[in-house]
Amino acid sequence: MEYKVCTRSDLEKMLVDETAEPRDLPLSLLKDITNDFSDDLKIGSGRFSVVYKGILGDKSVAVKKLSNAYMHEREFHQEVECLMRVKHKNIVRFLGYCADTQGTMASYNGKLVMEEVHQSLLCFEYIPNGSLDKYITDAYREWRTCYKIIKGISEGLQFLHENHIIRLDLKPANILLDDSMVPKITDFRLSRCFHENQRQDITKTTLGTMGYLAPELLEGDAITCSADLYSLGAIITEILTGQKGYQATEEVLESWSDRMERSQRDTLLEQIRVCYEIALECRDFSPKKRPASGRDIVDRVREMEGIQAEMGSSLAVMSAMDDALVNSSLADIGAMNAPVSSSLGVMGPLLRKLDSLLLLGCRLRGPLKDRVVLLREDLEEISVALVEQSMVDSPNEMAKYWMNEVRELCYDIEDFIDDMMLTHADAKMRSVQSFKVGRVKIPWLPKKVRPCTRAAKFAELRAPVREAIERHGRYLDGFTSSSRSLFTVYGHIPLMYAEAANYLVGVNDANTKLVKWLTNEKEQQLKMVAITGHSGVGKTALAKQLYREVEEQFDCRAFVRASRKPDMRRLLGGILSQVQQHQCPTNSYTVQNLIDKLTEHLQNKRYVIVIDDLWETTSWDIVASAFPEGNNCSRIITTTEIEGVALECCDYQSDNILKMKPLGGEDSGKLLLNLVFGPERLCPEQLKGASDIIIAKCAGLPLATICVSGLLATQPDNPKLWLHVQEFLCSNLSTNSTLEETLHETLKLSYNSLPHYLKTCLMYLCLYPEGCTIWKFDLIKQWIAEDFICAIEGTDTAEVADSYFEELVNRGMIQPVDINYSGEVLSCTLHHVVLDLITLESTEERFITALDYSQTIRGHYSKVRRLSLHFSNPRYAKKPTGLTLSKVRSIGFFGILKCAPTIVGFKHLRVLILEFWGDQWGIMSFDLTRICRFFQLRYLKISCDASVEVELPTQMRMLRYLETLIIDAAVSAVPSDIIHLPGLLHLSLGDKTDLPDEVGRIRSLRVLHCFNLSSNSEDNVLSLGDLLNLQDLNLTYCTEESDDHLKRNLAALASSLGKLVNLKSITLAPGASGTAIYHDVWSSVSSLPFFLQRLELLPPICIFSRLPQCLGQLRKLCILTVVVSELLMEDMDILTGLPALTVFSLYVRQPTLESIIFKKRAFLGLKCFKYTCGVLSLTFQEEAFPNLQRLELSFNAHRGEQYYDFLSGIGYLLNLKEIAGTIGAAKDAEESDRRVAESAFTDAIRKHPRFPSYNHVKRVDWVHEEYQLRTQAKDSSREKYETLEKQHGRKEGDSLHEQTRILLKETGEETKQCTNSWSSYFPATESIIFDQMKSGIPIHFPFRSESYFLLEKHIHL
Repeated sequence: MEYKVCTRSDLEKMLVDETAEPRDLPLSLLKDITNDFSDDLKIGSGRFSVVYKGILGDKSVAVKKLSNAYMHEREFHQEVECLMRVKHKNIVRFLGYCADTQGTMASYNGKLVMEEVHQSLLCFEYIPNGSLDKYITDAYREWRTCYKIIKGISEGLQFLHENHIIRLDLKPANILLDDSMVPKITDFRLSRCFHENQRQDITKTTLGTMGYLAPELLEGDAITCSADLYSLGAIITEILTGQKGYQATEEVLESWSDRMERSQRDTLLEQIRVCYEIALECRDFSPKKRPASGRDIVDRVREMEGIQAEMGSSLAVMSAMDDALVNSSLADIGAMNAPVSSSLGVMGPLLRKLDSLLLLGCRLRGPLKDRVVLLREDLEEISVALVEQSMVDSPNEMAKYWMNEVRELCYDIEDFIDDMMLTHADAKMRSVQSFKVGRVKIPWLPKKVRPCTRAAKFAELRAPVREAIERHGRYLDGFTSSSRSLFTVYGHIPLMYAEAANYLVGVNDANTKLVKWLTNEKEQQLKMVAITGHSGVGKTALAKQLYREVEEQFDCRAFVRASRKPDMRRLLGGILSQVQQHQCPTNSYTVQNLIDKLTEHLQNKRYVIVIDDLWETTSWDIVASAFPEGNNCSRIITTTEIEGVALECCDYQSDNILKMKPLGGEDSGKLLLNLVFGPERLCPEQLKGASDIIIAKCAGLPLATICVSGLLATQPDNPKLWLHVQEFLCSNLSTNSTLEETLHETLKLSYNSLPHYLKTCLMYLCLYPEGCTIWKFDLIKQWIAEDFICAIEGTDTAEVADSYFEELVNRGMIQPVDINYSGEVLSCTLHHVVLDLITLESTEERFITALDYSQTIRGHYSKVRRLSLHFSNPRYAKKPTGLTLSKVRSIGFFGILKCAPTIVGFKHLRVLILEFWGDQWGIMSFDLTRICRFFQLRYLKISCDASVEVELPTQMRMLRYLETLIIDAAVSAVPSDIIHLPGLLHLSLGDKTDLPDEVGRIRSLRVLHCFNLSSNSEDNVLSLGDLLNLQDLNLTYCTEESDDHLKRNLAALASSLGKLVNLKSITLAPGASGTAIYHDVWSSVSSLPFFLQRLELLPPICIFSRLPQCLGQLRKLCILTVVVSELLMEDMDILTGLPALTVFSLYVRQPTLESIIFKKRAFLGLKCFKYTCGVLSLTFQEEAFPNLQRLELSFNAHRGEQYYDFLSGIGYLLNLKEIAGTIGAAKDAEESDRRVAESAFTDAIRKHPRFPSYNHVKRVDWVHEEYQLRTQAKDSSREKYETLEKQHGRKEGDSLHEQTRILLKETGEETKQCTNSWSSYFPATESIIFDQMKSGIPIHFPFRSESYFLLEKHIHL
């Protein structure tokens, strides 16, 4: 056959044809495609070769040019022979070779001689992603990619060994990664090709690279396939750990855990564990102890594919389930993919756990595996029946009993499996240690169950499951087909319904009447007003509206909520903490102490107090005794359902009672249709008949109307849904139905129509005492810890939980308390009628057991799974006894410390909430050292008075599932091994609590609150940069350390922040002892995390000389609080275009020398603007701040100053609803100057069409400003502060605390503040509020540590 020289086109065809065999390639061709081996096309080089990129049109190849020192001709032929024999997806494709010899003239001893020049070249496919050694160092490497790489290398190596090739010198640099991250083994320079019957070779040359070279080759032993397995083990180790060398298995798993969602973590970590075990076996010094062959490794690796396929299938089903929710029911979905729920219990997680047992095996063998398989089959059978029964509208008593029995069986089985898996994990952990210890008896560790005992136990557990199946077949089979199914409604409601509970319709006349009552200054004596009416008629909504409208006119104010069983100490403490605003009542205060303190503080002040939901005259008598009589136009508002209580509150003056009546038909229709269709859309003609009937059946009760609207809004155009609602209300309500019956039936309809996952989440609120405020941040973390959330791949579990919360608010089942300017509900409460409904449902399903430990507890409660302990009367409160709590999974304890249950024996506990208030009876500490035994614990929150110290265990690393740790209390010490918790997501400690070193190792962290810059080392601050998953960072500081130390830490912080790419919130606020230390370190910051949504940097250390340019790059920024030394006109241009900015608080220390002009279309999204400067000079152009709702301005009156157009264009702020003005007095300013400033300010505000009679100006001693010119040398800030104190004649502890009220926006809840020197002239801002909300600080309890403070009305309701 005639030989044909390979051309460029031939080589191009070879690239396309995967079956083409390698060819002899001419040197001229290789020179041509590499541009004569141009340096521009060089892509790599090594000791023996240089690699060039060859260009073939739009395709590329790699040309490897070997150096003359590379090898002899025989060895080159040996490499080519190996390459010709291999063709596999995990081996780089060999295209051809070139062995060229040419004669060239060269000078030798002064003569020209002909010299032979040998050139050896190899041609391969081009792999674009480079070598594996570069990927290993990537901190963001993903496990699925790593698994693909491990599997690919193993399969490629297996192929080589089966084709009698020993690779040798296998290392990451010799493994390339293609576009799809598929690994390709390359460089066969040192490889050995054996004959079919040859198994080993002998060499005296060291063949390989240290670190990957098998130890026997260093000793000159025979070359076998086992040498490659050693190299493979080293590579797998490096892929898993990112570095060479040995690590404990636990550390490897820990390093991966923080990168995974909890729903995937257990499965994926088991894969990692198996891969690391393979690596350790491969790296055994003895070749005989390594795996027998590459096939053994591939078989074990492929076992992991089954797990991934199972997980992928499960997630796919869950995804399909989510898409089909609108038209499907729980019966269509099945129990296998269900989360924990009130109706199915733990059936879903249990089935998935058994599947994991069977897939991973835990090395199950023989009868044990058979018993697990049988139990799994029985549970799957019974799960179908359980799902069917749960969909029945009104199951009979037998069905209810059967479902409770099945749920309890599932709980018991899961508890046993958890115990077994814990024992197995402990054994595995001990087996990987490199040392052995003698046998030690540890009494609290679970005993290792012998395999035969496990098999017997599974058989024992299966027996009652079989009995339950038989009873269902005998008594209940066929019952569901003859029963009416629940009409479950799925669908997403627009966020506009978040404010439904505060939506006032038809009460304008009543509101106007009450405002006149409250603001009538002719009646100067203390006046009480009561709002009464039926449940759900809108009393609380009206009281909130009133409070918002009149609060600015009073010196002191408070909004508190009572309940049917109020704790008077808590109620009075809530009022005191709000009206004082600078001092929180301690737990040592008795009721009489609180009354005396309130009376003293309110004396000679104008105050307004709202007490919502009052039920008893005795409660009123106690509270009323705290309010002093006077002629200051003070007012008290109460809401109650009981007319007798209303009369008592108003001193039997019936004229002071507003009796709220249900809405009329027109107003009811307006409320329902606006909520369902929105104000811009009319009700479709075909639905008008049903809508009229539904509106009439709601009987004008706003709560009933809102709940029904929330149901209809899920599918507003679905006539079947409207018909279902109409039929339900008509069949359950007659024309003679009472308002109580109407409310009960509409709420029942709304509840029954909820999907099961929402019912479960709503029912969980039974854990909290009646009347308390529940913070969303806490609640969703508890739902996640309980495994209530059904998240699919690609979604964040917390985001799904957040959507559940929003939907419950939008459906009207929970009432929003605090709403921020973006419309996000931050806290909620339950109407007592809703609480009664879900408490009844919870009791029937044995979901939550709520006990009042101030009453006699009867019964043993041996099967309690979730327990709520609270009290109604502190006098009779005592430690509950007779409870068997070994099976409890969640505990919520609220109240008196001495009554707390003993924290021991809760081995299945997942959620622990301990909130102590009231008199602690001299108890100085609380022992939590035994929580290290709660191996299933996921959520821990404890809060109590600062006088009580919490004792944590010395070690916590056994809490491997712990996700949330919130401790708002003094802590003896934080365990140093907290940095080893693999799944810790949320960590919040008091600002005086020191974190251990190396906090950056908690790479799973998303939320870190109260990191103290003063007490932590510079290295620890730098380590924050390793928290790549961190989203919310709260920093604090005090002045115990040196000024230099704080400067270094601030510089380290600026460096760390640049690495935190996922950071969304940064808050830096002073701690309890923060004092005046000015640093402008942050002005050098050139960039901040791009996704930042909230940035609040408070003085004294965070003061910019000017507004930083980098702020203008934060396109997602929503909340900004910043302090600058000076402000120039052009500085505002940096921020005016930020599209998401909603709340902006700006403090300017030096008086501005020019008017600050806000130009047309500036700050389009801003809703709240807070501006503080010693001299006020602002101009608003038309169309500036088009969405502004609240404006807060603070400045000083100056001696002899004339105020001409100092607040110009305010009439252009068309959407403005609230204005707060605070005026202080500058140096040498007199009373007349104050009056001039106040008059000028009110005149300017009255130019706004919405505020024609504005007169609500608040006086403070002074607003902080720097008096000296900017060009003068500056004294220390502390000296300036002391100078101003002397100028104003202040004494320590004087009324400086009044300054903290500047720019405060209060909630109607119990409030408090941090009492430190800076609070006197730099007001607290929303940062403190949001920190407390998001960190889970129980703001609704007034007895809190001094370092925290609450503010009144920080959120725009």
